[in-house]
Amino acid sequence: MEYGIYYQGGLLGTLTLEREGLYYRLSARSEEPGVGVWRLWACFDTESRLVGVCFPQTGGLHLEKRISRHSWPILPDCFVLGREQEGFRPWRGILEGVEVPDAMLREEGANGQTLAVFAPPEGAVPLAEYIGLMREGRLDGRPCLLLALPDGLPELPEEEALPAEVPEDALKETPQDAARPDEAPQEEAVSSDVPPESASGADGEAGSDRQV
Repeated sequence: MEYGIYYQGGLLGTLTLEREGLYYRLSARSEEPGVGVWRLWACFDTESRLVGVCFPQTGGLHLEKRISRHSWPILPDCFVLGREQEGFRPWRGILEGVEVPDAMLREEGANGQTLAVFAPPEGAVPLAEYIGLMREGRLDGRPCLLLALPDGLPELPEEEALPAEVPEDALKETPQDAARPDEAPQEEAVSSDVPPESASGADGEAGSDRQV
């Protein structure tokens, strides 16, 4: 099996893993990011485990090692080079379907973990939707964003509820809505009913006309 070796999000080398009985034989070759002591880390789901210290040789960094299969019940997702900083270990992986290519993780005991995310040279910061829950920090001489992971990714705050859709029946015109605001108001109709007094007088006049 062949894996990539990454440093700060970029691919620097390759690692081969072969099964030998109760062990895995590991052989790593990588470019040297700079002067110093470089450690190789195996990245799992939300965990980094130290593999060993890489030794500078002709052509870059090298590491040959045998690892008990019992210590790796599942195989790593990838490998990264880096230094441990303030308890943070280099890490690369996927959280809730989002790829995080350049990050560090620190165990916080009962409080879960803290994730340090570094911005890529191009493109948006991974997990940008969580920026409101992040705080600024600095690790390995680089600015980063720190996100608490009490039990995986935290829940995002709920957005303000949008108004429900207006029922179609409510949009139908009612008799009260027949008169539109832009129409001129109609004059009040004059009643055609004749007052009782006028009616009786009219009847009397009609009766006198019929008498001879």
